Amino acid sequence: MAIDFPSSPSVNDTYTFAGITYTYTNRLVWKANALSSFTGPTGPTGVTGPTGVTGFNGTLGGTGPTGATGPTGTSTSTLLVGTYFF
Repeated sequence: MAIDFPSSPSVNDTYTFAGITYTYTNRLVWKANALSSFTGPTGPTGVTGPTGVTGFNGTLGGTGPTGATGPTGTSTSTLLVGTYFF
């Protein structure tokens, strides 16, 4: 894209385009300022590198605490009536 500078500048007028500031000089030209800079857009992401080596296994941790005791169940009894042969 072409830069569209102002058509009737005066000496020391400035014009900024795409992050670069230009100054109109006494030689009747637009000069990019040395201190201005332009950072372009971020480029595409590169390819993913290889997977690294697997690390060492850590030490085994201690035994955890005992869990809470569950509720007590209801009691039932079965009465067997009949004849048993031994």
